[in-house]
Amino acid sequence: MKQPGKENLDRYFRGMSEPEEKWIINQWFNTVEGEAFLSKEMKQDIDQMINDGDIPVNHPVPSAKMKYVLMREIHKQKRLRLYLKIAAVIVPLFICSTFYWLNIKDQQAVIHYNEICSLRGEIRKVELDDYTNVWLNAESKIYVPENFNVRERSLKLEGEAYFEVAKNPDKPFHVYVEGLDIEVVGTSFNVKAYPENEKIETTLDEGRINVNIAVFPTPVQIYPGEKILFETSTQLYQIEKMGDSKKIGLWRDNQLYFDDTPLQEIVQVLARKYNVRFDIEDKDLGTLKYTICFKNETIHEIIQSLKLITPIPTEWEIEGSHIYIKKL
Repeated sequence: MKQPGKENLDRYFRGMSEPEEKWIINQWFNTVEGEAFLSKEMKQDIDQMINDGDIPVNHPVPSAKMKYVLMREIHKQKRLRLYLKIAAVIVPLFICSTFYWLNIKDQQAVIHYNEICSLRGEIRKVELDDYTNVWLNAESKIYVPENFNVRERSLKLEGEAYFEVAKNPDKPFHVYVEGLDIEVVGTSFNVKAYPENEKIETTLDEGRINVNIAVFPTPVQIYPGEKILFETSTQLYQIEKMGDSKKIGLWRDNQLYFDDTPLQEIVQVLARKYNVRFDIEDKDLGTLKYTICFKNETIHEIIQSLKLITPIPTEWEIEGSHIYIKKL
């Protein structure tokens, strides 16, 4: 999710947000970036109050009393800090009862990420610290916080990945993509979110997932054999049934499965997998749909197969790593 603008945040902290805007900002505060933002602002305010002598506390403060202490000091000093208003609400969520004010002062609010990527033409498998397995399709990235699995399990994805999530009911697993927060406990699912695609596809193989969409107040539940398509431009979604959800992860084993898929989408997949470039000279060819499966074929073999089943005469010309498709 993108960070709300300064004007949106100002309205929020003044209690002037519309319900929809308030809900979107609340969703952002639940992300890694949002939490880091709040932690940083809280740290600055608390540091200042400690330096000014406004908060003389130097002993453990039970979390149940944290809100009371904050609000008492705010009203006593009559210097209402806007960010402490929200801090008084969220403090019990992430400050345990044994925290010290001086410990808060020393906390580092900046979250560092490790970037794990797969190159064009490469499939990469990684195991996370919680024993979750992730397969990255070609030209994909995940951003994993250095404190992953310490307090929570969350990461960001660009591209396509298949997840086999290790079960841990106490720490739900979150995958963040543009406009979506995909939450699971232990399950297998595939997410396809390449920047050039208009829709983000999330397909469930096993278990159950909750898909949190910023503009909707309640999560969307997805069950095995279902796929949710989220359109980034309109923020709308639709759920489709799949005949065999197992086919969605075939790419991990060098297999490609296309089911009534437009040629334009097929060549995008092939371009990433085989590190080639396609040019469809007649744009209406890109709308032709194909249902076909490939396993360990070369790019030349795939081109020959597609040419044979194309319903109209076409020419597929190969010049090095560049492939031109046009009508005859």
